[in-house]
Amino acid sequence: MASSDKPNREYTSCIEIVSITVNEAYHEDPDIVKDSLGILASVDTLLKAWSGLDLTDGKHFCIVHEWASLEDHQKFMADEALYASLLATVQKYMAGITMMHIQFHKDPRPTFSAPLTEIVACIPRAGVSRSVVSQLVGSLVDVLNESGSDLRSSKREAAFGDCLEDDRTVVAIGWEDFKTSEHVMKTDEVQAMLKRLKHVANLETRSLSLTSFK
Repeated sequence: MASSDKPNREYTSCIEIVSITVNEAYHEDPDIVKDSLGILASVDTLLKAWSGLDLTDGKHFCIVHEWASLEDHQKFMADEALYASLLATVQKYMAGITMMHIQFHKDPRPTFSAPLTEIVACIPRAGVSRSVVSQLVGSLVDVLNESGSDLRSSKREAAFGDCLEDDRTVVAIGWEDFKTSEHVMKTDEVQAMLKRLKHVANLETRSLSLTSFK
């Protein structure tokens, strides 16, 4: 049975990924994010969290949150005073912001602890259903995680899941470095699968060096 066809999920927590387009204040003082991370770390219902800058463009600071459920995040947002204090700190270095929640099919947390974490959002092209994209993504993830692979040996197997806001399918991959990523992704089998995937979906990638702050 393909990964995308599994009736039961191995992982039940909700992952929230916030991508903040940073302004000049961040580039002048990257430590400006510490107040935001400190507030988040104090939230009891936030299970774990990581943060880091996109290594490819240097313009997006990403925060990855693990909540037991989407409802737990919504309850945090409903605390007006606490959430307002968080937004006030973020606005100091924010030029723009996007957020998505993902229900992964298997535990993605090992990928967030890798030296290099790639987050790939697969957006169905016009007229293509999420199920078509998800099935191709599941097959690709199976190949990346096959026995003897770099990901299997490092215990950082790739994981994928469904975005709760829209039809995106999101993949998380943990690598040792860019060289390892390029070596695996340029193999004939993976390239053929990527070609099929790109035919039905647009891919948006963040390449991150994440640090745990909770």
